[in-house]
Amino acid sequence: MISYQATKQLHTLYSLRAMGHAYVDALDFSNAQEELQIPMASSHEALIAQIKHCHLCDLSKVRKQAFWGLGTTSSDLFFVGDYPSLAEESGAILHGNAGQKFVEMVEKVLERSVDSIYYTHAVKCMPSGGRHPVSSEVLSCKPFLLKQIEMVTPKLIVTLGELSYNYFTSNAAPFDNAVGEIQTFQGYALMPLYHPKFILQNPSYRAPMFEHLKKIANYLCVSSR
Repeated sequence: MISYQATKQLHTLYSLRAMGHAYVDALDFSNAQEELQIPMASSHEALIAQIKHCHLCDLSKVRKQAFWGLGTTSSDLFFVGDYPSLAEESGAILHGNAGQKFVEMVEKVLERSVDSIYYTHAVKCMPSGGRHPVSSEVLSCKPFLLKQIEMVTPKLIVTLGELSYNYFTSNAAPFDNAVGEIQTFQGYALMPLYHPKFILQNPSYRAPMFEHLKKIANYLCVSSR
C-alpha cells in the first residue's frame, strides 16, 4: 500500500510536470490537511484486516501492531479515543489506570457492558517518542474511522479528550465549551468528553463527567423509543 505522503507527492509532481515545471524543491506533506481517498473494505472483518496491514504513514514502520478497537457493530454507542496506549499496542486492551477508568465509566455509570459498545481511536497506531500524531498520520487513518462509523451506524458518537475531538471534527471552538454538549457530525449525534486519563489527573472533574455520562444514558434511552 502506497503511503499517504508518497501519494500526495506523486499527485503534486505530476501536476507540476503538467504545468511545465522540470525541477522542484523538496516536498513535505507531514502537515497536509487533505483527506486521502482509498478503497475501503466492504465487511467489518475485512476492514480490521485492512487496518492491521495498513502502511499509509510512517507509524507503520515503528508500530508493534495497529489497534482497530473492540466491540460490536450493532452498538448504538461509539467511543473514539485519540491513539493507542502502550498497553493497547502490546495487546492489553483497556488495561492501565485510564483503561480501567473507562471501563468503570461504562459499567458503573452507563450500566453497560464493554462488549455492548464500540471503542476505537482516531489514529490506529501509537506514535513513538511520546509525541502526538501529525496531521498526515491523522488523515491516513480518517477513512478507516469514517468507515467504522458507517458500519456501526451508532445513535451517539462520544469523543474522549481534546485531541480526539479536534482530529474528528476539526472544530476550532474551545474544547471546554463543547464538553458534554450534543452536536451533529455528518448526520450523527456527537458528544465530546474529557479523556479518562484527564479525569484521573484532575479529580475535580469527576462530578461533571458523571453528569455528562448520565446525559448520554438519557439520550440513548429517549432515542430508542
